[in-house]
Amino acid sequence: MRNATKTFNIKFPLEESDRGSFLKMTESSNEKAVSNFLFFLSLKDNELLYKNNASLNIVDFLFQPLDDLTMKEIKTRIEEASSNFENLKIKEINFEKSESNFLVGVNLVINIFSEQFNVSIQS
Repeated sequence: MRNATKTFNIKFPLEESDRGSFLKMTESSNEKAVSNFLFFLSLKDNELLYKNNASLNIVDFLFQPLDDLTMKEIKTRIEEASSNFENLKIKEINFEKSESNFLVGVNLVINIFSEQFNVSIQS
């Protein structure tokens, strides 16, 4: 009997598949929810016809100083966007600033039911 793996959704951020298909797929419904959440964070306001307020609208922060006020606003927007996902709870949000190349990394600890996901976003 063939050992088939269930696939639920295209994984975001996009990655090349290691199993022969073009893009990597999520393998559980919880992983699908995290992937969808990360996708919504990358959108601008009103880019979707449904869930207009599920975006982070990160372009608002492109030319802002990397100070505590800006990071607090980003954290607030991430928490507000997560409220659109029923079983997704943000447990922790941490920022990593790199002064040498002006990058900000956001590390999220996300709980869905009893499963925990550690996610890093570099901008």
